[in-house]
Amino acid sequence: MDFSYTKEQEVLKNVVREFCDKEVAPRAAEFDRTAEFDYSIIEKLSKQGLLGVIMPKEYGGMGGSHVDQAIICEEIGRDSLTAMVATNMAWYMAYECLVVGTEENKKRWIRYLFDGKKMGAHAGTEADAGTDAASVRTWAKLEGDEWVINGTKWFVSNLGKADFYFITLRTADSRYGGISTILVEKDTPGMTIGRRVDLISNRAISNGELIFENCRVPRENLIGRLNKGFLDMMVLYDVIRLYLAIGAVGIARGALEESLKFAQERRQFGKPVGEFQMIRAMLADMATEIDAARLMTYRALDMEEKGLRHTKETSMAKLYASEIADRVTYKAVQIHGGYGLTMEFPVQRYWRDARLCSIGEGTSEIQRLIIAAELLKSQNIVLDSALD
Repeated sequence: MDFSYTKEQEVLKNVVREFCDKEVAPRAAEFDRTAEFDYSIIEKLSKQGLLGVIMPKEYGGMGGSHVDQAIICEEIGRDSLTAMVATNMAWYMAYECLVVGTEENKKRWIRYLFDGKKMGAHAGTEADAGTDAASVRTWAKLEGDEWVINGTKWFVSNLGKADFYFITLRTADSRYGGISTILVEKDTPGMTIGRRVDLISNRAISNGELIFENCRVPRENLIGRLNKGFLDMMVLYDVIRLYLAIGAVGIARGALEESLKFAQERRQFGKPVGEFQMIRAMLADMATEIDAARLMTYRALDMEEKGLRHTKETSMAKLYASEIADRVTYKAVQIHGGYGLTMEFPVQRYWRDARLCSIGEGTSEIQRLIIAAELLKSQNIVLDSALD
């Protein structure tokens, strides 16, 4: 199993790094401070062919690999979690349509969802349906050729900025067999923006409440299979979680690189703090955990490329990467000492942003439950085989 970059991937990494150094890094602190993201960055990425490289060429993508896409996510995440999340949301919904959508969905929607000029958002969470995704109460009932939607969604990223929303809702009474996804375009009557929430992490992506009151959308806006949305969502999570994992790697890498720079510049007791053993030990641990997290993520992405099932490997990568991001950014603040507590140094932002990674797309606790379930399932298969 070879995870070394090809020559083309080395070029890709350098191109993305050059883009980030020019367009993202100089403004990352501003995005965080003002809680406003400049979405023109997404269009610029699209013009350079860096938006959703894994999308097939017939839909405007580059037909690249998941590792290609991971390289882009890590480089952008190194400078700004907000920019990485915004970039991913610019192609996530198109990818969802590609993976679980019907042929009619793909023909009608993918080019609309994926052109760099429009932004999407996914609305799955509700007040009592976060980790327990099957508890959604927002309903869509079919009346003639229209879906009539009623309910409230919460923690909707890109709120008010998106051109379309993928709404996970209930279309039948069955807990797991009654969930579907319906696309609702902005300015659709009956859909309104509710209150917004001020986050400590990923601050520049607007977030909050989306309210539906007899919101009517065409029947053909159903994405994927009717009442099979929960199953489709589980398939997608095996990939989407990996992009949050590699984003966590990017955050941790940014914290490490800032710490290395500070350790060589900051002097105490007549020498750079990087010469002290305790600081060196922290730097060594940070670098080791970052590499391990990246390799775990690449392993799962490689399995996806090969068409292998990787639920366990994905949850392991997501769990480990998000938690090392916490540890690495904590150490980065510690290495900076008092300076780490000031808003002038980026490590405090990395520290705050890392918190999203162990909560979003399934908490660390949920990942542990999934890993344990997969381990026990495989053990049972082995036992059953031995008994046959």
